[in-house]
Amino acid sequence: MRRKTFKSICLFLVVLMISGTSALLVGCSEYKKPISGSKAIIIVPGILGSGLGVDVDGEFVPKWDPLGDQMPAIMESLGNGDIMELLKNETIMGLVSDLKTPDSLLKVMAMNDDGSSVNPDIRPSDFFKEGDQIKYGAIDFYKEMYLSLESKYSDTHEVFVFNYDWRGSTFDAAKLLDHVVRTNRYENVILLSHSMGGLVSSQYAALSEENAEKIEMHVSYGTPYYGASKGFSAIVDPYFFMGLETDAIPSIIGNIEQDLKNLLKNMKGIHELFPSREMFEMPEMNALEEVFNINGVSVKTYDQYIAAIVDMQFNKGADGQAKQLIQAAQEVTDKVYVDVDGVRTHIAHTINTKFIIGLDEGATDLSYNIVDNKVSESMFVKGDNTVPYYSATCGLPLDADNVFAFENVGHGELTIEFDMYTKDLTFRLIDELYVTIS
Repeated sequence: MRRKTFKSICLFLVVLMISGTSALLVGCSEYKKPISGSKAIIIVPGILGSGLGVDVDGEFVPKWDPLGDQMPAIMESLGNGDIMELLKNETIMGLVSDLKTPDSLLKVMAMNDDGSSVNPDIRPSDFFKEGDQIKYGAIDFYKEMYLSLESKYSDTHEVFVFNYDWRGSTFDAAKLLDHVVRTNRYENVILLSHSMGGLVSSQYAALSEENAEKIEMHVSYGTPYYGASKGFSAIVDPYFFMGLETDAIPSIIGNIEQDLKNLLKNMKGIHELFPSREMFEMPEMNALEEVFNINGVSVKTYDQYIAAIVDMQFNKGADGQAKQLIQAAQEVTDKVYVDVDGVRTHIAHTINTKFIIGLDEGATDLSYNIVDNKVSESMFVKGDNTVPYYSATCGLPLDADNVFAFENVGHGELTIEFDMYTKDLTFRLIDELYVTIS
């Protein structure tokens, strides 16, 4: 099982490595009326998961789907679980070589210091627009999930994958989702959210009481409600994030390191995955003598953490001045908290949310010792290899009635291998929902 988990995670991280917001609402008007009725089951992808592209001479040209029909061969090459072997693949190395060109995918996908897209024409793939490709997400990540749901529920629900620009803010993505729901006049929706998609769905619910009331059920799969330290490590030390030893990386890979950092460090979305105040207040964090050690500074509280990271290199723009992305991410995170009887409460606890999580003892990043913008060591806790369990449950205990844990199932497997792991539970939750309503 650990090998399968490793393969699934490495696969998506390799896609990041070899691939390359005012533009978020481009193409909104292209969404068509629903095929059937006023109910919808909407799959909301995680970070990296949505298909992105540009319009060229009236045709949609995929940009964030770098492997395309080469995926079967790539999957086969991952058979031994050795990511370094994958990097010896001629196809992969050819793609990496392309990343060194002036119009490489990493440069096409790059973001400005203010978090806006360098290429304003990039837009999400439209599930309903004829001619748009990668509608099931990048590398068809959510196709299996979609086909299973569509086969069972298409008579009563519109089923589709909601693609959004994961480089931008989850708040902007939520506004796009709101536009889609309103345009198609959906009166009731079931949101099935993977990873960062759960943050998008939470933002959608927080936009208005009307939106919250439309959500019949929200099922989240490994959502980092309280953040995930791995999101922080992706910006600080991309090679550690990808599980690679710097000295072992071929020089051709090393030559694209700056382009990779320029994409990651300016993404609003990834800043919104950073550990939150609520994560620092969890008992598991309070029990530690220090959570992070950043360039010799011991970090125990959230305020100390913010003070330490605003001075780090990734938070400096091209002019050497501090950017505002960390502060902007804090403001977005605050939008999903509401007052319930005088208690600051995440909106996920005010709607019908089911928390599906993966568990793997001691396999999920919790804290780091960081020296000169490199992770020298880390501490691990129980989670799905990406999100700590108490972040994925939004602070609920594992025995809560609306928490469903899968032992030794990784972050990507929760959805990419939907039929094997979470299909039966998901179907049961949807079916029970309508038994309760009737």
